[in-house]
Amino acid sequence: MRTRDLFTSRMPVLFLLMSFLLPHPAEAQLLKKLFKKKNKAPVEQVTAAPEPEQSVMVAVDALADHTNNRNGFLGLPIGIGAGDFERRLKEKGFTEMVNDEQPAGKTYMYGGEVLGRKATVRLALTERTGRVYAVGTEFSDIYADEAQARKAFNTLKDSLTQQYGKGYVDEGGSAYRVMTRLGGAELSYERLGTGGGYSIGMTVDDAKAYALAYDEMEDKEHEDAPRTTENGLAGEWHHTGLVSLGTLLMEKGTLQQARTLLKTYDYRTGRETAKLLPATMAMGTYSATASVGKKGKSISMVTLTANDDTAALENDLLRYGYVKKNATTFSNGKINATLGKDKQGRNVVKMTRLR
Repeated sequence: MRTRDLFTSRMPVLFLLMSFLLPHPAEAQLLKKLFKKKNKAPVEQVTAAPEPEQSVMVAVDALADHTNNRNGFLGLPIGIGAGDFERRLKEKGFTEMVNDEQPAGKTYMYGGEVLGRKATVRLALTERTGRVYAVGTEFSDIYADEAQARKAFNTLKDSLTQQYGKGYVDEGGSAYRVMTRLGGAELSYERLGTGGGYSIGMTVDDAKAYALAYDEMEDKEHEDAPRTTENGLAGEWHHTGLVSLGTLLMEKGTLQQARTLLKTYDYRTGRETAKLLPATMAMGTYSATASVGKKGKSISMVTLTANDDTAALENDLLRYGYVKKNATTFSNGKINATLGKDKQGRNVVKMTRLR
């Protein structure tokens, strides 16, 4: 995540040939933007000594130093040279593909099977040293409607969480992001134009490899900075789709619709009172609460509280069309969103309707 942007921006996934469409949080977003760029087929630098062997997704508490521990794709360490990664990918049965739009040079695109389904895989490489810092996947199946796409998406999500751990829902349920201390993994679906069906895609990146890619970028102006790492591990992730959830809740007309949406976002609802519907969500060291205020059976206000990242929340508000009115208030013309803090120092996002 926000890691963010292999094959698109913030609504689900379509890549270059297949671009993902969702602006993501830092890393996820980045991956999608980065995969829109054409790889320059860099040549790996020759080093005096062999590269240290890289482990793949060893548990955080199992090593004192994770410098050579990587996020993985199909058991392959992300962060190794493109040639080595390609060789290992082909050993797993993948075949190199040709991109007619890029006739000269390597395309770094391969056909094979991912999570038990036919797919096209594309590698994102560092500009000068030719290291793989992210892998994008577009699954081959096209679904006639959103219901079919969501069913397949949920099945793939179960496989994703088995490999990478628990993540969080975003984009109204069309995106699922897992942000670990080694990197990120994101699954999302999107519509392929009017009447074109739905496609599902996935991106996986390594935090340390992305930091290298960022250092080698000639133009960083529109790129997200990498997470700081210590002993080879990125910091804990403290950001989820609070803004998308709050906005969608305010747009829902009834409490029953709110319950369905909260369940979609993996929130557990509590006992409803005359004035509030409470709900909670936890993800590692991150936790959030939602309080849906009501008048009768209609939603009047939404308050979200979490140990979230303030800058990321502000960025999401702007990305969702809110305009900053003052230091703490944002508006999209229909909804007013106010940022604050509770007594524990957690961020509070309060949303009300504008009259």
